[in-house]
Amino acid sequence: MTEQESLTVIKEMINRTRTNFKDQSFYYLMWGWLVVGAVIVQAILFNQQSEYHWLVWPVMGITGGVTSGIYGRKKGKQAGHSTHIDRAMMFVWVGFILYLFCVLLLSASGKFGPQGWNISFILIMGLYGLGTFISGGLLKFKPLILGGIASFVLVVLSILIPTLVADFNGALFMLACSIIVSYLIPGYMLKRS
Repeated sequence: MTEQESLTVIKEMINRTRTNFKDQSFYYLMWGWLVVGAVIVQAILFNQQSEYHWLVWPVMGITGGVTSGIYGRKKGKQAGHSTHIDRAMMFVWVGFILYLFCVLLLSASGKFGPQGWNISFILIMGLYGLGTFISGGLLKFKPLILGGIASFVLVVLSILIPTLVADFNGALFMLACSIIVSYLIPGYMLKRS
């Protein structure tokens, strides 16, 4: 390999890494808007006293999961390779999904009592924070790290000031705030970077 060929290979790898980095914004923006939309729809249905207000979450999860899978597969084929960061990110978010199912099962079982879903939303806000905090560290992208910290702050506020999440609408509002600071704001910054 000549010196020029080596430089070309290095430049191509840097460009691929930049593209992969920017492609991550798709997931934060898509999931962020899906969750905010689900919160709004659930709040409307809940306040209209619909017993099916909870159905927005499985619909949102399936829609997001299928979309993420299709997008990820397409981008994976285009890239033709995966980096250590790609694999680490996959494990972070698969772990997120597995733990999310555990929290949802625990809430649905009634083990948290009458405030079960409100408590679940606090745990899920912590998950949002953890996922974006780790992802920000892996990507070396401070807005994701700060978004994760902001989500942790909302969790602490929800614990210290229980009136914030005492009713279902308050819990939904805090959940929406968490997704805005941990997914949407950093997602748009990532897209522009």
